[in-house]
Amino acid sequence: MQRINSWLMIFFIALICTGCGPKYSVLVDGITSQDFNHNINNSHYILLARDKDKLTDLYCEKFYNEVKNVFVKNGNSVVDNISYADYIAFIDYTTSEPHKRTVTESIPIFGETGVDTHTTFRQGPYGYVSQYTYTTPRYGTIGYNTYQRQEISYTHSLSVIAYKITDDFKVGKGIWQLIAVTSDDSSDIRKNMQPLLFILEKYMAKDTGGHLDVDIYEKDNKLVLGSEIFNYKKDTE
Repeated sequence: MQRINSWLMIFFIALICTGCGPKYSVLVDGITSQDFNHNINNSHYILLARDKDKLTDLYCEKFYNEVKNVFVKNGNSVVDNISYADYIAFIDYTTSEPHKRTVTESIPIFGETGVDTHTTFRQGPYGYVSQYTYTTPRYGTIGYNTYQRQEISYTHSLSVIAYKITDDFKVGKGIWQLIAVTSDDSSDIRKNMQPLLFILEKYMAKDTGGHLDVDIYEKDNKLVLGSEIFNYKKDTE
């Protein structure tokens, strides 16, 4: 939990420098055990909510089913009986309290800053010289209007921690862990569920070698990361 809280703080600090746009910026951190076999196919998992208080939460049911689909899509089986399981994975999701900050913006005011004068001389008949003086206004920034506005954002995270099942059907050594964090101005984590699941699908049971900043773009109800596409149905609930 302390590790997750640390990444939440890091992500919020990074978010301050990130503008809004048609993309999701996700911080991901994955780690695996040194003796974990990454090439295992069709592993059998039991999925549980790490926070028992969330078991009656409708969000928990929704996340469980979505995460289960990702496990199956990645070639794993999800079982209900521990005697058939190789691993047990605990799922958790959080939404932070609102982060509030004051943003100061200065908008330049344009106007006349001065006058440029230019004089020319013209040679006339009989040696007569005529003089002409031209004035041209000069424009630029003459001041600033300063405004302040309040911004509110929420940090959303999805974490999955997997453990090996021992021969006597107990929770054994941790084998891999993944934390994905994103943020926006909505307190509803469902707005960010699909990008978090996309990250889980891509980085499940992989070691990222530290935290990665990943940008996912939405196009035609599809999430796109490089050449990879994640199909999903937009939640309109």
